[in-house]
Amino acid sequence: MRSLEARFRRCQKKHQEVGDFVNLGRAVKDQKFSEQTIRRFFNKLIEKDDYSSGDKQQLIKHLIGLTTPEDDKNKG
Repeated sequence: MRSLEARFRRCQKKHQEVGDFVNLGRAVKDQKFSEQTIRRFFNKLIEKDDYSSGDKQQLIKHLIGLTTPEDDKNKG
């Protein structure tokens, strides 16, 4: 089973020059993680004080959009 946290940690190690949100985006991209999984790990891996509540919701929506490959988006 793939682990979002493990993917995130690998991205952090490889791309130390960018922030946690960018690395989380790289970790979810095209991996078909569920919305629940993305929300849980966003709250676990991103510092609580980094974003306001409203920003947080928009960022999670963005991550959910990244997790579904383009081919799957076009099938709907």
